[in-house]
Amino acid sequence: MNAKTKDETEGFVSLSQMTRAVQEFEHLIREGMIEGLPPYLAKIFLNSLMGVEIRYQSMLEIKGLIELGIRDGLTGLYNKRFFGEQLRITLANTSRFMQPLCLIFVDIDYFKTRVNDQHGHPNGDVVLTEVAKVLGSCLSRGSDILARAGGEEFGFILPNTSWEKGIKVAERIRQAVEKKGITLLNNGRIAVTVSVGVANFTPGKQGDIIPPEELTFQADVALYNAKLERNQVVSFQQGMSIPETV
Repeated sequence: MNAKTKDETEGFVSLSQMTRAVQEFEHLIREGMIEGLPPYLAKIFLNSLMGVEIRYQSMLEIKGLIELGIRDGLTGLYNKRFFGEQLRITLANTSRFMQPLCLIFVDIDYFKTRVNDQHGHPNGDVVLTEVAKVLGSCLSRGSDILARAGGEEFGFILPNTSWEKGIKVAERIRQAVEKKGITLLNNGRIAVTVSVGVANFTPGKQGDIIPPEELTFQADVALYNAKLERNQVVSFQQGMSIPETV
């Protein structure tokens, strides 16, 4: 659902291509494989007796509506609601297939005081958008999920990723943002850094699972500890707690 098919991106789409796309879309709906699709829209589409051309256009419109519902309006990344749903699903698969999972939270350092307060909220939006692009460039697999978790915070879900790999990815993220110079609306330049918190879950046996709320809390705790000194990566350890001051 995330990437458009070749048929959709080309200027001309033949009737056979439309038919194939509509049939594939129907199959995905019946299998319950389209996240964010309201049941009433699914029912209307499946029961439609319109011609292929009209149904194809309806399919494109539905896909557009779904994207609007799961995307952050500023950065274009997935939104917090979709991120939470995907974490729950991915954790279930992690338990089923006995694969490790890493959850990474990223927060822009001093965003309020050194970006919004000094340069204004419009430039703050520029920084958020540019940092989102840098974070997106750090994704290496189609199964990885990146979202804006709220404000200046972002989250990564990395399925089938060990703790060691997760730490390497987190450090790559930190370095990529640190090296990025951002051009503001007045053509001024600003450099920002990020603090990164990492949590990992590796099932010991099939059926082992951790509630998504608990793994989220662990990543939050690691992030809060990373923000004690800023511009660093911290991994959650048992016994670690949220510091009194950040």
